[in-house]
Amino acid sequence: MIRRLFFLFSIFTLGAELIAMPDIIGDIRDTIWTKANSPYHITGNTTATNLTIEPGVEVLFDGDFEFNIDGDFIATGSKSDTIRFRPDTGNPAGYPGLHVLSTAQNIEFDYCRIEGANNFGIKIEN
Repeated sequence: MIRRLFFLFSIFTLGAELIAMPDIIGDIRDTIWTKANSPYHITGNTTATNLTIEPGVEVLFDGDFEFNIDGDFIATGSKSDTIRFRPDTGNPAGYPGLHVLSTAQNIEFDYCRIEGANNFGIKIEN
C-alpha cells in the first residue's frame, strides 16, 4: 500500500511540474509552446528561431522586452482558441511588439491577438 501511495504522489508531483509557467529569456530554438504549459512569461529580451505556438497559448510580457523572430515562426490559433501576446498585469507600460527580422522565414500568424504593445504590433524588416 505504501508503494502505491508513493507512486501516485510521484505522478502527481510530475504532473505539477509539467504545467509550470515557463519564464522565457534569451534564445529560443526548435521549440513548441503548448496550451498546457501556458502562459509563457517573457522576462527579458528574447529571440525565437523555429518556434511553433499552438492554439490557446498566452504569451505575457513582464516588462518592456524585445521579442525578435528569426527563422521559422508558426503561431496558429483558431477562431475559438486564439493565441494572445500581451503585457502581464504588473506591466502597465507594455512591450515594444513583435519584431520579424530580415532573416526570418516561414512566418505564420493565424488567429493571434497582439495587445498592449507600446511601439508597434508587428514590425517586419525588408
